[in-house]
Amino acid sequence: MDEMNATHMHHGSKNNRLLWGLLVVGVVVLIVAGIAKKQFRYRSTQVQPEKDLYQVVLLDNDQAFFGKLHIKDGRHPYLTEVYYLQPQAQEVDQNGILLNGGERKFTVTKRGEEEIHQPTDTLYLNPEHILYWENVGADSLVAKGIEAKKKLIESMTESAPEEAEEAMSEAK
Repeated sequence: MDEMNATHMHHGSKNNRLLWGLLVVGVVVLIVAGIAKKQFRYRSTQVQPEKDLYQVVLLDNDQAFFGKLHIKDGRHPYLTEVYYLQPQAQEVDQNGILLNGGERKFTVTKRGEEEIHQPTDTLYLNPEHILYWENVGADSLVAKGIEAKKKLIESMTESAPEEAEEAMSEAK
């Protein structure tokens, strides 16, 4: 009888180990599933930029870029139609105080317009360096400045072929 109990206990401990192993695997599967669900929910509920507005992205080096913000796969931000503000040269008095009302003035500059390397119109951003981004109001001075700059660029590119033709005929 002792032999029978020993055999039964031996099988019982095997069953207990199997049961514990299945329990551990089940808990691990539930934890992984919970994390995956949370990640999916986070990505699918992230705030997306409004497509009909421009966005401003402020980086941790105090640079600010304006444009159409896109977020690929919920993790890879990039801007198209990229602009930035450039301070205008202004007169100051002998104490360094701005003349003409003391307001700083800025010019909207299209990225690629003044850079010597003429970058393309896509700016890929490192998300670790973005302090924040926000939509730019449609009636803001920045939005109006961007629209004015776009019209100026369009008018220049439309007149460029005519000017090139005139230059060619003058060269003959």
